[in-house]
Amino acid sequence: MGHKEFYQALSICAERLRTHISDGKDISITAKDTPDGVVSAGILTYAIFSLGNKCSARFVPDLTPDLILKVKGDSHDQQIFVDVGTGLSTDIRNSFGNNWLVISHDNLSSEEIITDDENCILNPCKYEIDGHKEISSGGISYLIAKSIDKKFNVLSYLAVISALAEKQDVGEKRSLLGINSEICDESVRLGIINKEMDLLLSSRDSAPFYISLAQTIYPYIHGLTWNEKNCFDIVTLSGIPIKKDGRWRTSSELTQEEKFQLIEAVTNFVKKHSKVRANNLENLLAGYSFTLENEEQGSLLREARDFSFMLDCCCIESKPSIGLAVCIGNRTKYLSEAEKCLRNIEDHLKHAVLKIMSEKWRISDMGMSVWINGDAITKDYNLYILSSLLSGYNEFYGKTIVVRTETTNSNYKYLIMELQGSPSSKGVSTQAHRIANELGGISKRTDTFVECIVPFSMVDDFDLKLKRMVEYSEKK
Repeated sequence: MGHKEFYQALSICAERLRTHISDGKDISITAKDTPDGVVSAGILTYAIFSLGNKCSARFVPDLTPDLILKVKGDSHDQQIFVDVGTGLSTDIRNSFGNNWLVISHDNLSSEEIITDDENCILNPCKYEIDGHKEISSGGISYLIAKSIDKKFNVLSYLAVISALAEKQDVGEKRSLLGINSEICDESVRLGIINKEMDLLLSSRDSAPFYISLAQTIYPYIHGLTWNEKNCFDIVTLSGIPIKKDGRWRTSSELTQEEKFQLIEAVTNFVKKHSKVRANNLENLLAGYSFTLENEEQGSLLREARDFSFMLDCCCIESKPSIGLAVCIGNRTKYLSEAEKCLRNIEDHLKHAVLKIMSEKWRISDMGMSVWINGDAITKDYNLYILSSLLSGYNEFYGKTIVVRTETTNSNYKYLIMELQGSPSSKGVSTQAHRIANELGGISKRTDTFVECIVPFSMVDDFDLKLKRMVEYSEKK
C-alpha cells in the first residue's frame, strides 16, 4: 500500500461525491472546529456550491455517539465527517449505512482499516502515508475537489494553510513534505503562492520591521515580543537602517545580509537576558514563507501562516463559521469579524503570558518538564494556543510543557505538550492520560498533546501523582 493506492481510493471517493452532487443529494458536512476542519469544510462547500448543489456545514469540538444520533435525526442523504470520526466508524455505519465519508489524517486503528469494506474512510494512514507530516485533512479535501474538477486547483493555497495550521512545516527550513510539498509546488506554478526563504515575522510587507518583530509571537521572545521599544533599540544597535528615503522599511525589504544581522541581534539579546543559551532561534525566525499573491498587500491574509493563525483565533472564539466564510471568499463583512477574533486572542495571550512571566510562582521547572499555573488568567478553551506559544520560549526549549487552568464548571483542565521524538515526554503524557482516568477525570490524547479534565476535588492528587511519575522518569 502506498501513494498509488491512496490516489485510487481518493478518486473513488471523488467520483462518489460527484454523483451525489449531480443527483442533487442533500449533503451534510460535520467538521472539527479547528483551522484544518474549517479549511476542509470551506473547500468542500465551495466545490459543491460551484457545481450547482447545496450543502450544510456544522462545526463540533469532537464527534460523539450522541452527536452522531443527532446528525442522523437531521435526515440528510449523505454525511461527510471532516477531521472527526476516527474511532467511531461502527457508530457511524450503524446510523448511516454506506452513505458517509470520513476524511481524516489522524492515526487509525487496524480494526477500522480492516472493517472499512465500503471504502468510507479516506485516511493516509491506511496507505502507510504519514498523516502527521505529509498531508492534512484540508489537503485531502483539496485533492478530492480537484479530482472532481481540475478547476478547483485554484484552492491549492487553502491546503497549504491547512498544513501550516497542523504544524506540518517540519521539513528543512520550515518547508512542507510529501503530498503537502506537491500541493504547494502546484500552487507556486499557478502563481497563487510565492515561496521563498525569509524572516518569519508578522506583517512582513506592511509594518516597520521592528514592529513586525514585536508582533511576532512564534517564537515568544521575552523582552522583545510585544515590546516595540526594545525591538527598536536592538535594531538601532545592529546598524540596520530603519528608514529609506524617509519611509519605514518592512522586513520583506531587508537584504539577506540585513536579515542575518537582525537574527544575530535577537540572538545576542536572548543570550544577554536568558539563563540558558539561545536555542534554535535561527530556525524559528527564518525559513520558507508562503505569500498569497492574490491577497492584498498589507492584509492579515497575505502570509499563509498569518491566515492559519486567524482561522485558529476564529475557532477559539467559537466562530469557525466566520473562518469558513473568509475561506470561501466572503471578505466584505466577515474579514473584519475575523480580525476582531484575532485581536481578542492576541490581547488575551499578551495579558496571560506577561502575567505568567511576572508572577514566578506560576512556573515550576522540574528539569525535563515545566509546570505552569494559569489559574485566573486564561480560559480553558485558550489553553492549547497558550501552551503552543510557551513551548517556543527559549528557556523552555526541549522541555515538556504542562499548563493548567480552572474550567468554566470549576473542574481543572491540564494540557501536556509532547516533544517530538522524546521518550520521557511521551511517558509524561501517557501517565497523565492514565492518572486522569483513574481519578474520575476525562482525558483526550492526540499525537502532540494530552488534554485532561480533572474534578476539582482530585486536583491535588493528580498533581502529586503526575509529578512523582515525572521525577521517576527523569531519574531513569
